[in-house]
Amino acid sequence: MFSVELVMDASTEASVREDWDRLLAADLPSSGRNPSPSNRPHITLAVRDRLEPSAFTEIAELLPLPVELNGTLLLGHRDRFVLARHVVVSSALLEVHREVARVAGHPEPHYSNTGVDRWTPT
Repeated sequence: MFSVELVMDASTEASVREDWDRLLAADLPSSGRNPSPSNRPHITLAVRDRLEPSAFTEIAELLPLPVELNGTLLLGHRDRFVLARHVVVSSALLEVHREVARVAGHPEPHYSNTGVDRWTPT
């Protein structure tokens, strides 16, 4: 599995990490339990079985872009749930997602929620 993700500016990342810390303080599952440097707040744009990283270099010209976080979402799959912040969808964010989806190609059925018109930015 490979993904294309947007990472956040320092202020937005700090806000999400504060959420993670509150979950930890309440003894709830939290991404804050994972100390790996690669475990960062992010927005997933695409997930595919295979991706060629060099194909996405031109999309970098569309970045950076402002991102606004809002309330919370509870996403579920089978017996697992993820609590996420809602990302306010802007025309700039949709443009980046459309370009990433174009380059990534049509998603496999198990990643269909990252396809155009089915994507929930979290």
